[in-house]
Amino acid sequence: MGIHHFYVGRFTMGLLDFGLFIATIYCYINNHLSFAALFFVIDLVHTIIVTYLLLIGKYKDGQGKLITFPGQ
Repeated sequence: MGIHHFYVGRFTMGLLDFGLFIATIYCYINNHLSFAALFFVIDLVHTIIVTYLLLIGKYKDGQGKLITFPGQ
């Protein structure tokens, strides 16, 4: 849903992620399954990229500071 982006101060990314979530649900409910699948795949790719950046220690918060695991 993108709530984690709001937590770290990346509001634009949070709105984008939340918008993709809402668009996916809206299209699914209204039986536009091809659009729902498209929005879901875009959101999934975005999630994979953010997760990868977090794991390698290159994800930054809204102030430009790196978010890393302890000892990374």
